[in-house]
Amino acid sequence: MQPKYLVVPITCQEEDIDLLVYHLTEAGFEAFEEKPGQLEAYILIADYNKEATHQLIHTHFPASSILEEKELENKNWNEEWEKNFDPITVNKHLRVRAIFHEPDPEIEMELVIQPKMSFGTGHHATTRLMMEEILELSFDGLDVVDAGCGTGILGILAEKRGAKSVLAYDIEDWAFENSIENANLNSCKRVKVLQGTIGTLTIADQSAEIVLANINRNILLEEMGEYARVLKSKGTLLLSGFYEEDIAVLTEKANSVGLKVIGSKLKDKWALLKCVKG
Repeated sequence: MQPKYLVVPITCQEEDIDLLVYHLTEAGFEAFEEKPGQLEAYILIADYNKEATHQLIHTHFPASSILEEKELENKNWNEEWEKNFDPITVNKHLRVRAIFHEPDPEIEMELVIQPKMSFGTGHHATTRLMMEEILELSFDGLDVVDAGCGTGILGILAEKRGAKSVLAYDIEDWAFENSIENANLNSCKRVKVLQGTIGTLTIADQSAEIVLANINRNILLEEMGEYARVLKSKGTLLLSGFYEEDIAVLTEKANSVGLKVIGSKLKDKWALLKCVKG
């Protein structure tokens, strides 16, 4: 039986859409559709907290308002969403496509994704920032951790770039299963997918030269010390999933756990930080 979803229409100004999506994603919303003057946000009925959502809008977007929520008919929303999934190209060298798209022999590297509602298809600015940075780094013979892996796209790309091993993990059932599915679609042999958080998983002995974390501001702040612990000396941490205005607080947290920020990038108000240990 397919899970039941609500659509929550929210009136908003165009310049507020990115920030609104950011807050709603942290509140459990899974998908969004922009329409003139409003944003339609989709969430599992079981996950919807009406009072908290109204409070969020009232506090952060006083010019916005929530219109009448509607329960969606019970259909396969993953299938509906897939119909609007288009291939993307990153830095002219990498193409991310779904299994129902034809390959492009002109592109140097392709990743094939079964686009469930997991975060990380390459379309969002933060995923693109991470992929662009991964394409610039050397991964040859290195151990990698992909924190909060979503679709597994970053860990898969790390293997394609030469990583010796990739430990990918996510707390969500659908992300865990989708990451395994996508690793298999890309014939990955060195990607291991676990379910849980970095605090609950038994990876005390795990160490890596590179940690990838494209999650959100609050989780990054909460888990920064764990990323630093897992990193080997001189190892690299890539952080994304947050806004430009969050750079200062994340930099301060990174410094407090022995990490140094050595670079940053921006795309559509979203940010990436590159850190090193020691």
